[in-house]
Amino acid sequence: MSCFDSLFGGKSIETPFERVLALDVYAGPVRGVAFCRDRREAYLFRLLAWDSQQENRIFSLSAVPVQSVDRLIAFIAQFESPRWPEWWVRGGFGDEGLAKLDAEIMSLEREAAPVDVIVMSKNLLQHLRVKRLVSAEQKGAFERLSVRSPTSAEVTDAPFAEWVAFLDEPDRLRPRF
Repeated sequence: MSCFDSLFGGKSIETPFERVLALDVYAGPVRGVAFCRDRREAYLFRLLAWDSQQENRIFSLSAVPVQSVDRLIAFIAQFESPRWPEWWVRGGFGDEGLAKLDAEIMSLEREAAPVDVIVMSKNLLQHLRVKRLVSAEQKGAFERLSVRSPTSAEVTDAPFAEWVAFLDEPDRLRPRF
C-alpha cells in the first residue's frame, strides 16, 4: 500500500514522510529521496516549481526501491555522518567519490517508477497538498508542464501559478479500488 493510495486532487494532508535525503539543494531541497514513516516506501523527488519567495515548492514523486536507497545512503555515509530527519548532502567526495555518487543517483533514477504524485510543501516533512496522477489526461498535462529549458534547469518552464492550478484541478476520473 502506498503512502498516497487514497488521495486525489489537491488534498491537504499531514506529511507521510519521516526522513528526507536532499541530494541537491538550493535554499531548500531540489532533488532527493523521501521516506514514508513505515520506512517500507521511498520516493525520489524533484523540484518542479517554487513561488516568488522560493518558500512554497512543488515536487514530483516517483516510487523507488528502498534497498537501492539504502545502498545510496551507505555510500554517502562513508563521506559524512547522516543528519536525520533532513539530511542535506554536503559534499567532500573528491573526484572519484563524486563520480561514484553520480553513478549511484543515475542508477536510482533508472529504477524509479513513473511520476504518479505531485506535492506542494514548504518542507516535505511538514503539511503537503497532494495530487495523484491517476488518468492519462492528468499524466499528459503533467508532461506538458514538466518541460525544462535547458533540460538541466532546476525548475520547469511552467510558472508556479500553473502548477498550483494543476494541483487544484478536480479529478474527473477516479479509479475504483
